[in-house]
Amino acid sequence: MYSSKVAFTLIVSIAIVTAVPLEGQGGLGGILGGGEGGLGGILGNGGLGGILGGNGLGGVLGGEDGGLGGIIGQLLGSANATDGLLGIINPADLLDLSLLGDGLTQKIINLVKEIPESALPKVQDILSKVDNLGVEEVLSELNDLVPGLGDELENLISTVFNLIEQLLNEVADVVRSLSDVFGKLSDIIGNDKLTSVEKNDAINQLKETNEIEFNTIIFIITQLLNREKLPEIPPTPINV
Repeated sequence: MYSSKVAFTLIVSIAIVTAVPLEGQGGLGGILGGGEGGLGGILGNGGLGGILGGNGLGGVLGGEDGGLGGIIGQLLGSANATDGLLGIINPADLLDLSLLGDGLTQKIINLVKEIPESALPKVQDILSKVDNLGVEEVLSELNDLVPGLGDELENLISTVFNLIEQLLNEVADVVRSLSDVFGKLSDIIGNDKLTSVEKNDAINQLKETNEIEFNTIIFIITQLLNREKLPEIPPTPINV
């Protein structure tokens, strides 16, 4: 395991050999923070932040206008019921449902639209108690209330889990290659025979051929750094 100090050294080394300043949108802050060109592009508006933030998972599951949560919230008329339904379909918010295609999204919306108005208050009550009842009991009670409703919801759950399984298989491939990419990155940075320019080129080439693994490593580094206070950066001598 690598300590946060080692991680910090690695990330600072990346910044130095690639001639990236440590602060600001154009520097390490742009890579690790809100910049759109580096990890900020992954964590910010364009990437993971786009999935987890207002334009992605937050917008889809959080109920913002135009997202699936907002549409279902209007149809169900209950925030607790909406959270319960989406929690069943997408456990632990594993996926951004908006990325799975309009077909699945429309199936979820159609499911809610099929609920008879007379049964809606009871459906709201059942879905709001998912945490207490458990999924199996919720499906059973929905079927008792509206025949076939629980079965349709169960089919949606199965569809999502099949997609999760496929994605996890792809994630496994990435995880297996992380160690190799990390080793190559460490070798580049620790190679005293390479100039800063050569290291810069080598790092960029490594990222181009292993973009997901490279960005994952940088993301892990930022998580390690966030666990404790950022070490003080030693002054770098500048030759004028």
